[in-house]
Amino acid sequence: MKRSNACCNRKKATIRDVAMMVGVTPGTVSHAFSGKRAISDKVRRQVFDAARKLDYQPNIIAQAMRNKATGLIGILIDPAGLQKKQMRLAEIVTTLQMNHYDTIIGMTAQEKGSGNSMQRLISGGLIDGMISLLPKKFDDCPAMQVPVIDAEAEERSNYRKAAGKVVNYFRACGHCRIGCIAPKAHIFPQVLGDVLEEKGIWCESEYCFEERDSVETGMSGAERLIGHQSATAVIVIGEAIAEGVYRWASLHKIPIPARLSLIGVDMMNEIFCRKFSLTTIRHTPGDWIQNAVNRLLCKINRSEFMPDGIYPELIICGSVASAFTEFGNTSCEMKNEIL
Repeated sequence: MKRSNACCNRKKATIRDVAMMVGVTPGTVSHAFSGKRAISDKVRRQVFDAARKLDYQPNIIAQAMRNKATGLIGILIDPAGLQKKQMRLAEIVTTLQMNHYDTIIGMTAQEKGSGNSMQRLISGGLIDGMISLLPKKFDDCPAMQVPVIDAEAEERSNYRKAAGKVVNYFRACGHCRIGCIAPKAHIFPQVLGDVLEEKGIWCESEYCFEERDSVETGMSGAERLIGHQSATAVIVIGEAIAEGVYRWASLHKIPIPARLSLIGVDMMNEIFCRKFSLTTIRHTPGDWIQNAVNRLLCKINRSEFMPDGIYPELIICGSVASAFTEFGNTSCEMKNEIL
């Protein structure tokens, strides 16, 4: 039986066909798909309905060539670290969507020659910019034709600033036995160690790495650092770990801050911090993600204004005292001071 070629010979629908069916201009159809100009919901629905009936598919490559923009951002991530970075990835995608950008996720390992698929997207002009979530600097793309933000480096830089403020403050209070209790995947303890080494500060630091941000982690970490290592100052990551340290101190009748000084990092609950009068570093993941996206968009738009990095604030309350004050009530600095 002879096969019909009617479907094969049918002319492919164009943007003009869609515009003619709806009764609008081709430019209106283009704006309906790109979202770059305000169009009524009624007209947008009519355009989409006509496109479905005509089986019209917008040519993203042609749009990119004409507009020099695709509205797509590539995100490069190592599959091995995907589980740990799911929340971070979701926040980046959400922030980009709020700025009217879609995302393409590129999976790559760290071995040489990786990232070829993302390189093809870049060289093909299919993405406007790229965000790297790789644990190491990604430089396998020798001729990067799009703006790139290294989100891991940005996060590390922000935590380095936070660690520097914490160390300077503890040292000003006379503390030289400083501990840190953090979930296993957190980078702050490593950054803290780098800061201490770079500053040439003598400090007997002990780090407790646990799988979970939990009260139990805080209590076990306090037992190791304070009970066995005699730390006089401890940095706690997260509210649950902080609560565990407070519980341990209460059980062992160790007064805070007279015998133990605490500073919290990544504290999201202001009510918790006020309840315990906890000195904290104001630094939230959402802040640096928004800043990283803003910096990328400025690069894409070739803006003369480039936002600075995040500068964490040290909110001083009543959980830190001088190491030279034995069972005293004087804090190292005035309460509620912001550095």
